[in-house]
Amino acid sequence: MLNRKKAQGAINPNSINVISKGSRIEGDFYSKGSDIRIDGNVLGSIHCESKMVSGNGSIIEGDIHSVNADISGKVIGNIFVKDTLILKSTCIIQGNIHAKKMIMETGAIFDGQCKMDISETVKVNQTQKASHSS
Repeated sequence: MLNRKKAQGAINPNSINVISKGSRIEGDFYSKGSDIRIDGNVLGSIHCESKMVSGNGSIIEGDIHSVNADISGKVIGNIFVKDTLILKSTCIIQGNIHAKKMIMETGAIFDGQCKMDISETVKVNQTQKASHSS
């Protein structure tokens, strides 16, 4: 009985929120544990504690905050990704990018500035220099 109650309140990590083609959402969108797939239009910011995918033909007018993102559509806004950002060949980005890692396919269009998280690289280089000078 206790396990059943826990399961009812738990977030399913395999669930996906889908905004289908032809749909339009206005306002900020939050997803705590589920992935998000957007094939329609979003006018507002997206906050995802998992993976956010925008399909070819989707339009997002607002900032994106996620752990991972795979973008094939159009984004007018800034993108903040804690881990890996993938820009597909069909994407158009108008805004700044902040990501730890980025993969950009040939044909992707990006108009803005990009900042990569170099803190891990700096830590590794400092450790290597310290060990060589000993």
